Amino acid sequence: MQSDLDDCNKENNTMVVKNWSSNLVVPVLVCEKFQEPLWLGFGCIEVDAISRRPFRLANPLNVPAEVSIISIPINMGLVLKIGDAEVQKALIAPYGTINCEVFWKPRSHISMREAISIHCEGVGKIYVNLHGVAGRGCEVTKCVNSVRFNLRLHAE
Repeated sequence: MQSDLDDCNKENNTMVVKNWSSNLVVPVLVCEKFQEPLWLGFGCIEVDAISRRPFRLANPLNVPAEVSIISIPINMGLVLKIGDAEVQKALIAPYGTINCEVFWKPRSHISMREAISIHCEGVGKIYVNLHGVAGRGCEVTKCVNSVRFNLRLHAE
C-alpha cells in the first residue's frame, strides 16, 4: 500500500507534496522532534479580505498520531482548519498526511508576524510561523507571497 509520503521529496526533514487537484506544491510539516517551523507568507492583502495558505501535516511513524492546536492568535484574524473541519484535534494515519489550511482575515491595517503551536502526540510542539501585511489599497503586485521551506524546491 502506497502512502502520501511515498510521493514526497524529502530533504532535511521537511517535505513538499504536489496537490493533485491543482498541481501546486503544498508545503508539509512533519510531526517529529527538532522539526524547524514552517513559514507561510500571506504577502500584502486588503483589510477584510480573506486569504488562505494550505499545508499538510505528516506522520512519519508506523502508529497513528493525534495532533491538536495549542495556540493560534485568533485576535489577529487567523483560523486554522485541520482536515475537513475547523477542529482542535485530528488523528493522522500511520505514514499518512492530513490537509490543513490557515485563513487570515485582517480587520485593520496591520503588519502580522505570528505563530501557531501544534502538539504532536509523542513528539511535542511544532510550529507554523506566519507573516503578512494588511491595508486598504494594498498593492499586491509589490508584495511577495512567500512560502519558506528548509529545502531546495526543484521544478518537475
